[in-house]
Amino acid sequence: MAVESSIRSGEQRGWPNADALCPWKGLDAYSPSDVALFVGRERAVRQVIAAMESSTLAGVIGASGSGKSSLLLAGLSQHALVSAVIRPGPNPLQRLREAMARLSVPKVTSCPIVAVDQLEEIFTLCDDETERVAYLDELCDIAESGRARVVVALRSDHYGSCAPYRRFADALSQSHVLLGAPTEAELRRIITVPALAAGLTLERGLDDEIIDDVVGESGALPLLSHALRQTWLLRQGDVLTRAAYRQAGGVRGAIARTAEELWIAFPAARQQAARTILTRLAAPGTANVDSSRRVATTELVSAGDVDGEAALR
Repeated sequence: MAVESSIRSGEQRGWPNADALCPWKGLDAYSPSDVALFVGRERAVRQVIAAMESSTLAGVIGASGSGKSSLLLAGLSQHALVSAVIRPGPNPLQRLREAMARLSVPKVTSCPIVAVDQLEEIFTLCDDETERVAYLDELCDIAESGRARVVVALRSDHYGSCAPYRRFADALSQSHVLLGAPTEAELRRIITVPALAAGLTLERGLDDEIIDDVVGESGALPLLSHALRQTWLLRQGDVLTRAAYRQAGGVRGAIARTAEELWIAFPAARQQAARTILTRLAAPGTANVDSSRRVATTELVSAGDVDGEAALR
């Protein structure tokens, strides 16, 4: 759920100070403007920086929900200038070439960095094998020519999908970071440091309870961030309580609780429209591994479909 949507849902329920700044992003990725709040992944950021210094093409490999996008967008912004962030989408070559064209006019003297987020889209959204091969080769060309350094973020379940593309696979295998689950100490920083920055107090034992729920889970960072955000909406003054965390559903149940409340609020016609929209936003994969897909609003909602437009909002 977008940050703005979470705030609006809090206002509708009468939660206190719903327009105040929440120090957690919920299900949104951290962006360059969120550098001050992006904590707990300092070790991984240093590893990625080291990989980029040793090779002109480096990768960040991790499970869905492990924080790869946030690391690229916010983590690297603390230490390096990322000149362009792109996603492959269904027309990857066009996007890549447009990004490189924008970099063709020198703005800095140092070598630019091109970050490719969600590289797995080259396998899930691009249906043209010829274009797929050309795209991966072009990434190698860019890195090898010195026009830019390239860093890619790839879902770990698609790491093996790179194997048939020998040139790219060789480059990626030589320089990548496997982004695992945060340690207990890193989780504590993710919970407590943003709270302190926002002037919030955690009830004694709340951080321990949350850590117990999420430690060892490599793909649970969005669940954690959403649970913290919902707990923030239910806070008592400036205090985040264990009761609020449990009422929000905790790490395991917060998203289901939020989704259920939103779903119930829809009339039947909008529920059907929402079901159609959500189905079109999913890209079926292999081995029971699906992924999201981006589509134009015009594809989701036909002309005059008021319920569909309302569901999108």
